[in-house]
Amino acid sequence: MQRLLIAALAAPALLCGFGGFAKPEKIALKTGAAAPACDRACLEGFVDRYLEAMAANDPSKVKLSPHVKLTENGAILKPGDGLWRTATGLGSYRFKFSDPQTHQAGAVATVLENGVEQLVGLRVKVENRAITEAEMIVARKGEGQTLVTDSLKA
Repeated sequence: MQRLLIAALAAPALLCGFGGFAKPEKIALKTGAAAPACDRACLEGFVDRYLEAMAANDPSKVKLSPHVKLTENGAILKPGDGLWRTATGLGSYRFKFSDPQTHQAGAVATVLENGVEQLVGLRVKVENRAITEAEMIVARKGEGQTLVTDSLKA
């Protein structure tokens, strides 16, 4: 239980600045018509659509950049691989967070994988109204940790 609590509390910090390719940077506006800014509601909408598309095993249900970078537990994936292939639904728990200044948002959520509830930490980066980066940490039951998702309810 203590490991789960530490993981849940550390996930937002890890996902939004210390892990993988999540390095906040200043975004220079390109000449020409730029897409309107994506505020908190917009960013968190991308998180919701990403999770829903993953649960439906259909990457076409969320707008991904043609050059999107996807990782799951540090492994580089193509859209549709990993949990995208094995997800069977969404759990009832989802805690979302967003940072419009860095164009990033994320969630700690439960996802069903082959009918078993797993804990997922997700971070996405959105540019020009498309996801350009997405990284997930999936804590699966029975993989070296004590994972109790039964008490996580929305």
